[in-house]
Amino acid sequence: MEIEFSDDLKIHLDETGERHRDEEREHHELIEHDYENPTTGFEFDYLQHAQPKEILPSVTGPAPKKAEAYKFRKASDVVEEKVPWLWKHRIPFGCLTILDGDPGIGKTTIGLDLMARLSNGLPMPFDDEQCVSMNSLVVSVEDSITYTIVPRLREAGADMSRVFVLIDFPLLPSGLERLRQTILETKARLIMVDPGLAMFDSTINANSDAETRKVVGGLAALAADTESAILFVRHLNKAQRAEAMYRGGGSIAISAAARSCLLAKFPRGKMKTPVLASYKSSLSLKPPTLTYKIVGNPTSPDHISKIEWLEEIGMTADEALEGDLPQERGRATATATPGGEDLRELGKDSRAEADVFAAVLLGPPEGMSQAEIQKGVSRGVRVVGKALDALFDAGKLTRGSRAAKGAGRPGVVWKVAGADQGSKESFE
Repeated sequence: MEIEFSDDLKIHLDETGERHRDEEREHHELIEHDYENPTTGFEFDYLQHAQPKEILPSVTGPAPKKAEAYKFRKASDVVEEKVPWLWKHRIPFGCLTILDGDPGIGKTTIGLDLMARLSNGLPMPFDDEQCVSMNSLVVSVEDSITYTIVPRLREAGADMSRVFVLIDFPLLPSGLERLRQTILETKARLIMVDPGLAMFDSTINANSDAETRKVVGGLAALAADTESAILFVRHLNKAQRAEAMYRGGGSIAISAAARSCLLAKFPRGKMKTPVLASYKSSLSLKPPTLTYKIVGNPTSPDHISKIEWLEEIGMTADEALEGDLPQERGRATATATPGGEDLRELGKDSRAEADVFAAVLLGPPEGMSQAEIQKGVSRGVRVVGKALDALFDAGKLTRGSRAAKGAGRPGVVWKVAGADQGSKESFE
C-alpha cells in the first residue's frame, strides 16, 4: 500500500515504513497534510507532531507485551532464620569468607587447623559451641599435598578420612560447575581456595570489578547453593596504608562479595605474635582479635608446623596494619615532653616532624639511630625551632650559649627547666 502526500513523495507502509519515512523527510519539504486511513484510522500530522498519533501494526509490528514484574514478597511474610556459623562471628555457612595475609603468616595452616577441628567435631578456637564431624575440601595451587598439606593436617590431629584434597588445577569461573560437583560428591562443608587469585582464568582481570565478580559472585552463589563455607585465601598488596579493606590483592569487589573478611598479620612494633582480626562482618558484630603462634613439632624430622591459639585482645585489623606505614616502621615514638605537653601541638606540621623534635628533646626512641635523628633534624630544623621557641616562651625550657668550635658559629644550648647541665634533658 502507498500513501501520496505530494506528486514526488511516497511512503511505503511495510515493516521498514518508519525508517523510509524518516529518510524521505530529510530530503523533501513536507507540506501540511493530514491523512486518515478509512480502514484503520491511522493518522499523520507531520507539522504539528512529526509522529503518528496511533500506531499501526502494519508499520511497527505487534504492540509490545506488558513486561512481567519481578518476583517479590512482603517482608511480613518472610520467616527469619539464625545465621548458621561454622566459626561463630567469623566464618558462616552458605557464604564466602576472605582470609588475607602476607606470605608465611600462617593462612594455610589456620585453614588446616579449622579443618582438623571440623573433622573431629571439636569447637573452633575461643568458641564453646560443639559441632558435629564434617568433611572438608582443600583446593590449593601453591602447597605440596605430600610435603605440606597432609603432614600439617596430621599434626593438627585431623581425621584424615574426612578431609579431601583436590588434585586437578581448577580455573575460575569456567570451573565453577566442576567444583560444585566435587563439593556435592565429597559432602564438604568447608572449602579452602588457596590462594584464590591464582585460580582466576586468563579471561579475568583481577583488578576489574566487573570481571572479578564473575568469580567471587560465582563462589558466593556456590557456597549458598551447597550450604558450605568457602574460605578464599588471598595475599596482601604492597600498599602502605592502614585500612584492611584496601590491602587485599585484586579488586575490592572480592571483599564486597564476602560476608566475612579476616586478616592474619604481624603488628610491627606492637606485638610479638601475629593476630587474626576481623575487618568486615556483615552478619554480626566484629568478633575480638585473636593472637596465635606457629609452632613446630620438635619430634618430626621437618618440624611440621601447626597453630597454637593464645588469647583475645582489643586490637583492630586497621591497628594491626599501622606498623606498615613508613613513619611508624621499626621504632617507637615519643609524643610528650617531661612536663606532659603534646609535642604535636607545639607548632609542628606533621607526625614525622613531631618525632624529630621528640628525639631532640628526650633522646632517641628505642630502635632509632643517631644518624636517623641528625638526618631528621636537618630536614625539620624550622619546625623544631618553632617548637623550641614555644617551649621557651612557656617557661618549659631554658636557653644558653656555648662558644664557637673552631671557625664555626656560637651554638645554643637548650635545657629542660630544672634539669642539670649535661643530663639527657640538656641538648644543643
